[in-house]
Parts: sequence; structure tokens; C-alpha cells
Amino acid sequence: MWATSRHPAVSVLGHRVRLRVMILAYLSASLAAALVLVMGLPGWPTREALFRLFIYWFFILVFTFAPAFLAITHAAASGTRSLWYYVVAGMGVTLFALLVSGFLLLKIFFPFAGNLGWLYALAKFVFAGVVGGFVFWGLVGRKCEAPSHSE
Repeated sequence: MWATSRHPAVSVLGHRVRLRVMILAYLSASLAAALVLVMGLPGWPTREALFRLFIYWFFILVFTFAPAFLAITHAAASGTRSLWYYVVAGMGVTLFALLVSGFLLLKIFFPFAGNLGWLYALAKFVFAGVVGGFVFWGLVGRKCEAPSHSE
């Protein structure tokens, strides 16, 4: 992620800081994705819509943690800085979460979706993944660099 010193104490501190920043970036990206899902719902911004925002955020955190962890770990290990990687990874994480949940998330987030309404809901979910990937890239991904393996 960021260049670290060769001194072991500084290196360990650097890894701890990096991990904290990545966790905060993941939380921020998930919140941004939840915000995309909530915006446009009837009655936004009311107290009920804000309550839904935090419920959606919780579900997004639960269902996207494992695939997001894999994507983030791969990007950190390879030093990927590409915006496209994070955007496509955000879409992939979202679609994987939908498959794992058995499309339960669509029914929870968009109970009003009828015959063609689920296509709108699916598109909004994918767009939420794009926004989440963009936010994560903006906070962490653009500063990522491959770790040096020299001693």
C-alpha cells in the first residue's frame, strides 16, 4: 500500500495502519453502496429511510465481506491501482452476494419489485457495487503498491 521502512517495528506499525485504513475504506464503500440502494425509495430522506440505510448497510457488510476480502487481498498483494479493477470487483462482489443470498437481498431491499421491477433492482444493485468499488479505490486503491520482497 504505502512505502514502509526496512525497520521491523516501523514495518509492523505500517501494516497495522494499513489494515485499519482498509477496514475503514471497506466500511465507507459499503455505506456508499447502501446509500445508492436507499436513495430513490419513496419518502427519502425520512427517519424510516435513514433506518433502512443502516439495515441495508448491515446486510451489505454481512453478504459482501468474504468476496470483498478476497478482492482486496488480491489487489493489495499484486499492487493493483487500476480504477477498472475496483469497479469490476465491486460489481462482482455485489453479484456474488446476490447469488449467495439466493436473491434474498433483492426481495429484502426491493419488496415492491414486480415482473420487470427486479431488473431495475438488479441494475441498482450492480450500480451500488460500482459506487462501492469507486469509493474503495478513491480511499485506498489508488495508493496501492506491490509489497517489496527484498530483505
